[in-house]
Amino acid sequence: MYEKIIDYLKDFILNNKIICISILFLLVSLVGNIYFIGFKKCEECICPKCTLKPTKSKKAEKKTIKVDVKGEVLNPGVIDIEEGSIVDDALKKAGGATDKANLNSINLSKKLTDEMVVYVYSIEEESVENIISENSINVPSTNNSLINLNTASLEELMTLNGIGEAKANRIIEYRKTNPFKTIEDIKNVDGIGDKAFEKIKDKITI
Repeated sequence: MYEKIIDYLKDFILNNKIICISILFLLVSLVGNIYFIGFKKCEECICPKCTLKPTKSKKAEKKTIKVDVKGEVLNPGVIDIEEGSIVDDALKKAGGATDKANLNSINLSKKLTDEMVVYVYSIEEESVENIISENSINVPSTNNSLINLNTASLEELMTLNGIGEAKANRIIEYRKTNPFKTIEDIKNVDGIGDKAFEKIKDKITI
């Protein structure tokens, strides 16, 4: 009896090759889909017995920048801080300001950039009547070289005592049409009078 069944199947397969191939293809596809669905479920499984661990997406690493904090802070020096931080964050990481710090002379909300210098003046260094524009950061001169009024960059001009970002920009705009012929010409720039000139005259040239 079994021999007859086997012979019948052989004849059926030989006479219906296309149908048999189609059935075999469907079976392979069905098994593949079942395995794939099972694997996806296992990826989401949190049970401790599951041997297939789900792949965790790597979190984007936050970039850090270096900022040099100087002046009236408890721990001055170069700090590593997360990109997008503000001046207030840098001061906190440097231990905070000292009792002698004049925080009115610095914009605590200004966004930090890589290699920026943040300088906190003392009350004796920066009196209230000479507070720098709230849009500027104090960056004291780090060398004895004179600042050329006709060629200095914005950052170089901001190293001058009492010259913030706003005044530095006005100096640059002024020299585009009126190159400085003497250092006294800087008093022609809006916001820079005799008192401001006396503070920086020994630091500038043309």
